[in-house]
Amino acid sequence: MNLFAFFVQYPGICLAVGIVFLLCYRFALRSRVMLMTGALWCIYAAYEFYMQSSFGCAPECNIRVDLAIIFPLLALSSIIAVIQLIVQFIKTSRRP
Repeated sequence: MNLFAFFVQYPGICLAVGIVFLLCYRFALRSRVMLMTGALWCIYAAYEFYMQSSFGCAPECNIRVDLAIIFPLLALSSIIAVIQLIVQFIKTSRRP
């Protein structure tokens, strides 16, 4: 199972990832990218919960073109947010 299929199968993990980014925004790094990334993950988790419900996508819905846009956006924003967090951590750890 690849990482994307894992997130589709378990949207609760996506919600947890979003909460971690929001906590990093609150306590570690006041960055708009961190806030946006946390919000995107939480919104995606809600969207995926909806898609798994009987209202969202029928079981015959095996090709999800929407994920071709969603996953690169989540990946890119997550990478940028993590890089910002690492850079901030390095800057604060070098101060005497």
